[in-house]
Amino acid sequence: MVIKMNDYKSINEVCKMLDITSRTIRYYEELGLISTIRDSKTAPRKLDSNTIVKLKKICFLRQLGLQLDEIAQVIDDDAKAAEMMLEKTAIIEAEMAAMAERICKLEKVLAIAAEGGNIYSAASSLSENNVPEENLETAAEVTRLLLEERYSELSPYFGNSTNSFPDGFVEKCWKHHIKPCGRFICIEEPVIDGTTIISRLRYEKVNIAIKMEIYQKTVMRIMLQYYNK
Repeated sequence: MVIKMNDYKSINEVCKMLDITSRTIRYYEELGLISTIRDSKTAPRKLDSNTIVKLKKICFLRQLGLQLDEIAQVIDDDAKAAEMMLEKTAIIEAEMAAMAERICKLEKVLAIAAEGGNIYSAASSLSENNVPEENLETAAEVTRLLLEERYSELSPYFGNSTNSFPDGFVEKCWKHHIKPCGRFICIEEPVIDGTTIISRLRYEKVNIAIKMEIYQKTVMRIMLQYYNK
């Protein structure tokens, strides 16, 4: 349905249009997100075209998972709304990464159980350190260059697969991931998972994990991933 400017509709009409309840409209009004009008104290309340458009935006943002206090911060600024969606995406990706890591560990434990082994023996195998010290130094240097945005100096540390990235790929990927994270806080101790070195960067809103497969001081594979502590 097309809403014309200065077109007023009753609460019941708006409820049918947006598939919401009148209680929801009243609640949003109580929170100061929208306002209704009426011609007299006894007249039924109605909404103008601008308020209906705003209410549509609120409903859409709620579908995307934003809380009402968050919506109040961005409802009048589309750029801020897009930025908050980016932050939400980062948080969800961090949650998915954590779940994927848990599933991977569970699968390793189940594999041991399937072979008749003791499931608690998996604890040591999950924490095995197979990474030479020189590879740890390479991971630390690559992490530092990324933080300092010195992308042109990364090439000597990359293998054929990573050096085949298109021009500007690492820079764009890095900036895209960093944008939702907020203020940088610190670098945590690296995590070693088999032959993978994970540099962990703490930020104000969501953290970044840089996962690197390194062979003889050369980064063969690199991946950026959000994570929550």
